[in-house]
Amino acid sequence: MKYYLFIFLFWITTRVDAQISSLQVDSLPATGVPFDKGWSWRPENAKDTVWKPIDVSLPFSENPNFASSKVSWLRLILTIDSSLCQRPLALLTRQTGASEIYLNGKLIRQLGKVSEDPTSEITSSTALGSISYLVFPKTGTYTLTVRHSYTSSPTFFQKLFPSKKVMFEATLIEPTGRFEKAFQSGRYVAWYNWSLAGLFLVMAVLHFILYLYNTTKSYNRTFALCLLFATLHFVVGDGLFGISHPFTASLLTFAYSLFISLYILILCYTIISYLQQPISWFFKVLGVVFLTVTSVSILTPDAPLTQYIYYGSILGLLVEVVRKVVLARKSNQRDSRSLILSFVLMIVFLSARLLIISGTIQVGSVQNWANFLMIAFYACTPLTLSMLIARSISTTEKELQSKLKEVEELSLEKQRILSQQNDLLEKQVAERTSALTQSLKHLKATQQQLIQSEKLASLGELTAGIAHEIQNPLNFVNNFSEVSVELLDELKSERTKKERDEELENEILDDIFQNLEKINYHGKRASSIVTGMLQHSRASTGKKEPINLNTLADEYLRLSYHGLRAKDKSFNAKMNTFLDESLPKVNVIPQDFGRVLLNLINNAFYAVQAKGKLEIKDYSPTVSVHTQATEQGIVIKVEDNGTGIPEELKSKIFQPFFTTKPTGQGTGLGLSLAYDIVTKGHGGTIELDSIEGEGTTFIITLPNPS
Repeated sequence: MKYYLFIFLFWITTRVDAQISSLQVDSLPATGVPFDKGWSWRPENAKDTVWKPIDVSLPFSENPNFASSKVSWLRLILTIDSSLCQRPLALLTRQTGASEIYLNGKLIRQLGKVSEDPTSEITSSTALGSISYLVFPKTGTYTLTVRHSYTSSPTFFQKLFPSKKVMFEATLIEPTGRFEKAFQSGRYVAWYNWSLAGLFLVMAVLHFILYLYNTTKSYNRTFALCLLFATLHFVVGDGLFGISHPFTASLLTFAYSLFISLYILILCYTIISYLQQPISWFFKVLGVVFLTVTSVSILTPDAPLTQYIYYGSILGLLVEVVRKVVLARKSNQRDSRSLILSFVLMIVFLSARLLIISGTIQVGSVQNWANFLMIAFYACTPLTLSMLIARSISTTEKELQSKLKEVEELSLEKQRILSQQNDLLEKQVAERTSALTQSLKHLKATQQQLIQSEKLASLGELTAGIAHEIQNPLNFVNNFSEVSVELLDELKSERTKKERDEELENEILDDIFQNLEKINYHGKRASSIVTGMLQHSRASTGKKEPINLNTLADEYLRLSYHGLRAKDKSFNAKMNTFLDESLPKVNVIPQDFGRVLLNLINNAFYAVQAKGKLEIKDYSPTVSVHTQATEQGIVIKVEDNGTGIPEELKSKIFQPFFTTKPTGQGTGLGLSLAYDIVTKGHGGTIELDSIEGEGTTFIITLPNPS
């Protein structure tokens, strides 16, 4: 029974192996020995006795059973000739997915990490291939087995264009053969990444320098930033080559996709800015959606919806840019034609690459053509835009040089004309200067006459008031003199009596003494009035003296009132004084400051007199003088309830020769002189507060005495 069972098992084994032919390797040509036939396959969870033939050169789409199995085993039986024994050989493998390669059960190479879990699997799918070194110790049969997995979900493009790449490909080559040399020196993926990174980095630096040279062209800054993101994208892309750590690979993949998304978005923005077109709300919204979906599509690469939105956003951005380019073209911007051509070339390059990768177009070296077309795709529009910006700068420089030359020619012509005009003007100026000198002398003489006329006018107005004021002390002098004479007669008569009344004599003498004091006081009063008139009439000495402003203000208020009364006996007005008793003496030029007070008070009485002639009911003409010591300075106010000053005339009131009085009644110099005396002569200020029809207040502020 045991004998029959052994025979049966031996028969089964020979039947299974009979279905699997071995690959005879007798020699090693320069092109190598491709292991493209004789492979068998089984799922990992199947029995070791169940092997099925498979053509590994076919893509996954043509091997659905192999594609549906997450982890599979591939096996190839080799018969090695003695000429290949005891010599170093190399196995060049290309694959899609992850694999572990065994020779007679011994692991000779691990490419990626094989796993049923897509999150744990690390694929190692490169077009370069991988070199594994091996030695066949003796002639005989060898078993080459491969444990393989490919569990990653296909991307949107892989669904749209199914990959034509082989599942697994192996070729036995000489270690120093042309395949080995090509592998060692032909890392064209790295060349592809670093060539583009170098190109974009140089362009980024150049355009940033252009921005620093002319900061008004802000699109140079955004273009430099765009190119910098492209540089980072390609640097990270090269870093992805050979990464086996899952977290590091995921992080680099995220950065890789984010940088290219930022590059696309900022490039579109730069083109629109360069064409001087407004950024629409549609572009802004689409940009936010694009960056958001970029992150989501990276985290969920197998979600069809995010992939559709991602590529739809790119298409929307390109459509918006094309729309702006067309608008620029309609406005006759010459650069728009070049940009349109660059977009067409981009589409051509990208379409050709997709057709080559998908196998629709057959070429000698798929990877070389794919990389070349991708370089052309990425560099087409940036290079076009960079050249347009350079041409724009060159054109601007030429225009500036041309305009500079024109300006120099015009400058020389203007200098010649100006030289001629200067000669003519110098002659005219000399003639007019002579005439103006004469006019100025005449004007100064006239001005002095007007100022003297103003002084004489104010002196004339004082005359009547002074006559009235001086009459009072003279009356007192006369009256007390007469009384004193009578008292002396009475004293003389008393002294002739035999019995003299000494007490009466003493009373008479006291009365005479008092009368003489009053005569002396009123005589001095008359003398001070005459002295004041003389001081007012003579020229100013320019010497400041400490003066009691209360006395000066009260005196000139009365003199002005009596002067006006002398001209118009029917005029009556109230005179109010609000004098600060604590007011210190102030250093002023008496003659000049007296003229200021007299002029302001005269104007106040003139205003209330004019309003009184209007016969307004219950109107009482009133002129008030205020003095007050404040922290800001000594304040003197002259206030009236007269006609007031219209608003449009307030700004002109202190101008020379401006007057509101009828012709012949004012010189127009009173307030102008008052303003100059207060501000220039005494370092103070004079302000006006007036309401038309209600009254006027002039406010003088002098610095506090030090």
